[in-house]
Parts: sequence; structure tokens; C-alpha cells
Amino acid sequence: MTGRLTQGLRQTASPFLILGLMFYLYGLLHKYDWGHAFVKLFCFAALFTLIVFLRSRTGLTEAPSHFVRLELIAWTIILVSIVVSYGRTYGPGLFSPPRVDIGYTTVNAASMLFVERKNPYSSPDINRRPELLPRYRGFHYGPLMLLGYLPAVLSPGLGYKLSSLTYLFVSALLLSLLVHESKEGSANRLARITYVLCLFLLAERFWYEIFSQGANDIFPVSLLLASLVALKDEKYFLTGIFLGLSFAAKFSPAMFLLIALLRKDLKKSIVKGFTLGLIPLLGFAIWDIKGLFNNVFRIRLTIPYDSTSLYSELPPAYHLVLPLALFAAITFSLYRNIELPLEYENVLVTFALLLIIGEVTFKEMHANHLIWFYPLFALILERAKYQLTVGAATITT
Repeated sequence: MTGRLTQGLRQTASPFLILGLMFYLYGLLHKYDWGHAFVKLFCFAALFTLIVFLRSRTGLTEAPSHFVRLELIAWTIILVSIVVSYGRTYGPGLFSPPRVDIGYTTVNAASMLFVERKNPYSSPDINRRPELLPRYRGFHYGPLMLLGYLPAVLSPGLGYKLSSLTYLFVSALLLSLLVHESKEGSANRLARITYVLCLFLLAERFWYEIFSQGANDIFPVSLLLASLVALKDEKYFLTGIFLGLSFAAKFSPAMFLLIALLRKDLKKSIVKGFTLGLIPLLGFAIWDIKGLFNNVFRIRLTIPYDSTSLYSELPPAYHLVLPLALFAAITFSLYRNIELPLEYENVLVTFALLLIIGEVTFKEMHANHLIWFYPLFALILERAKYQLTVGAATITT
């Protein structure tokens, strides 16, 4: 009896320890925003290691029945505290226009397209960054982003921010669906949902970027989560459609999910759906393929590095190491997964790990990029939340 109680306490301590660790790492990423590339590298390396470590352990995936209700109460209290605390601090930002270029350029581009009927990819005035050549000063995101933030045309402040709030609610709902298991008891299902939402909303930077700064990354991320929901339910055509739509809004994170899906048994319906989801991109390519290519894709290759990246910390002779590291990671991933079946959890973990490597080897490590990671980390850590303190070392990834 004592041994069982001790094991239960150890197991129940694991999700608390994970939540505390994530709070610490997210705090570092919030405190050291601009610059401090090695601090960001440390945080991402710690998260990478944590994911691999938890995936290498096996053990119980549910709390002992007499602890489930206690956990549900604890996660509910923590979740309400997070929402109330950050809501009070950043909620007033709903009524102000976006303050960063990724926000106000979206507002300006949407107005140019839907009101003035002009092409935002051919305009040299959408993005006023002086270090960019005129051909790279158009709208830097995919055309679906403009449709997603269409309410900004009516109200540059409230319409834009309410759109982001809507996608935040949608993302939370999709996360709940991804951790919902119908065979589990209601208390355990609710405990899983409240815990994943705690992890999702834990980072102060998340609230700051969406409600204060006006980052728009939550829109393509919500589409990626919809793609993962469809993949888990084995609805492969919808998987492809939502992935294609996310790519048509912001291709960077969607590209790594696409790589994670590539394997021998890749369903043709995913390819068909993905192609259909790309229609917004294809439509603008017919209108202005040069402007679209320069401002959405080519700019990512030609943009100069800044102080947020590892490029700023390495001698120029070693800069080639970073893209080579990404290429090696992608190659290894494709080699390792090529014979594996198309399975949701494997795709999710591969996607998250590749995205980490892609971020730390890019020319910018900006805080709005973290929005891509919050739901992925929440999903992976919720699934393995009892593995930190118990479990035998067995490779399962």
C-alpha cells in the first residue's frame, strides 16, 4: 500500500515539475527577447532534450484514479489563474492597433487589397524597412493571411485583435480535441484538457505578442492544429487541405509539418488536399508571380541576419554550419521516417523537433515565432506528463 502510494505521488509530481520547467524556460525567452541568441539556444536545446527524453521512457499514461480529481482541481485553479492574471495585463491591448510590422503591414495590405483593389505584393510601401530593396517591401505573408484578418479592414485595432482572439479560441478547442480520448472517464478527460490548456497559455510572451504587439502567427497555427486533428482521425484529405491553407497563410511552420508527413505510405488524398489548399497562393501567382515570389519566399533567403540569431554570434566562416545542420536534420528525418507508417504522434514529435532546429538555424529568432511552438509543446508534454519521474528507458519515438 505504501509503495503504491509513493509511486502515485512520484507520478503525480511529474506534470507539476514539467509545468514548472516550462514556466522557467518561457520566462527566459520572455526576458531575453531581442538579441541573446545563446539564451534562446539554451532554451530550445532544453526543450528538444526534454521531448526526446520523455519519448524515450515508458510508463503509465494516466494518474491513479484517486489522484485524478485532485489533478483536475489543481489544473483548473492554475488555468483560471493564468487567464485572469495575463488577461488583466494584456486584455486592454485588444482595443489598440498592432504595434509591430507583422501586424500593421497585415492591416495595410488587407485595406489595399479589399478596399483599394490593389496588389499588396507589388507595393514598395507596405513594409517600410529601409534595409530592404523596394522589391522586398511588399506584404511578406501568404494571401490567406489577408482573408483571415479581413475584419481589420473595418477596424484596424479591434477587428484585427478580435480576429486573433477568435483563432486563439479555435486553437484551444482543437488542442482539447487532440487530447480527448473517448474511452477515458470524464474526470480524466477534463484533467487532460485543462492541463494541455495550462501549458498552451502558460507563456507570458504568448499573450504579449498577440494582444500587445499584434502578431498574427496564431492564424496559421490554428490551421496546422486543424490539420493534426484531421490526421489523428485519419481524414487525410482534410489533413492536406488545412496544411495547404496554413502554407498559404505563412509557409514557414507549415513546411516542417509537410516534411514530417513525407514517407512511403503518404496518402494521395493528402497531396490532393494540400494542392487544393494552395489555391489562394496560385491565384495570386497568376496575378503577380514575381511580387509574390519575392515577398513571400525569396525574402527568406536574402534577408540579412540580425542580433537575435546565432549568425550574429558566429564568425562568418562558420555561418555555413547552420544551414548544413538544418539540411542534415531534414535528411535524417526523412531517412528515419520513410518506412514508418503515417501515425499522428510520430508526425507531431518529428514536426516539433524539426521546427526547433529550423528556428535556431534561421537568420532571425523572433519572439512571435514562439507562437508556433506553444501548442506543439503542450500536446507532446501532456501526452508524456507522467514520464519525467517514472518509467523505464525504452526508445519509443
